[in-house]
Amino acid sequence: MNVNFMNNFSLVEESESFALLIRHAERGSIPSLTHGTDVLLTEKGTQDAQLFGSKLRDMAIGCTYSSPVPRCLQTVHSILDGYGKKDIPIIQSSILGAPGIYIEDSDLAGRNFLDWGTTTTVQRYIETGELEGFKPLKSTSKAFLSQICTDLSASGHNLIYVSHDAVLIPFISYFNDEYFDYKKWLTFLDGAIVTRGRDTVSIIRDGKKREVTGGAV
Repeated sequence: MNVNFMNNFSLVEESESFALLIRHAERGSIPSLTHGTDVLLTEKGTQDAQLFGSKLRDMAIGCTYSSPVPRCLQTVHSILDGYGKKDIPIIQSSILGAPGIYIEDSDLAGRNFLDWGTTTTVQRYIETGELEGFKPLKSTSKAFLSQICTDLSASGHNLIYVSHDAVLIPFISYFNDEYFDYKKWLTFLDGAIVTRGRDTVSIIRDGKKREVTGGAV
C-alpha cells in the first residue's frame, strides 16, 4: 500500500466530486502459466484494505464498483468494513476486470499475458497503443474516463473503483504520461483520483493534479 496515497485528497476541491481508482489489496502468488483469477487476498491484504477504508471515514462515499474477480470484491468488502458502512452498494463491472475495458478478445489477449507476463504485455500495449486482443489505447482510455464521469454525474456522490494493474496502468499511463516497468509498478491499493468539477475533469496522482484536456470526455 502506498502510505502517501491519502495525501492526494488534499488536492480535491470542495466543489468537486471524485472517483477513487485503486488496485486490489495484496494477493497470494499467482501459479505459473495461469491467469490467477481465483487467487485471493492474503491476511495482510485484508487488513491493509480495512485500514485504507478507515482513512476514508471523513469522506462521503456513495457507491463502489468492483471487478468481478474475487480478490477485488474482497478488497471492496474489507474497505467498507474499515469505512464503517457496509450498506453502500457494490456494483460488479466487467469494465474493471474479467476481462476489463481494454480487452477486445479475451482468448487472444489471454495468450499474450501467459506468454509474456503481465508487465511485458502491458508495456507493449502502452508503447504501441495497440496489441492483438486489445482495443485501441487512446479511444478506450477516453471511453473509460467518460464512463467514470457519467457514473459521477448519475450518482451525485463520490465513488470507489477497485480493479487490476493491467486495467489501471494503461489508463494512468495514457492520461498522466507515467512510465511503468519492472522497477516501478502499481502497488497494491495504489492508483489515482479522478475529480469532476463544474467545467473540469482532473486526475490526481502522486501529489500532482492534471486537468484533462483535448476533448477526452
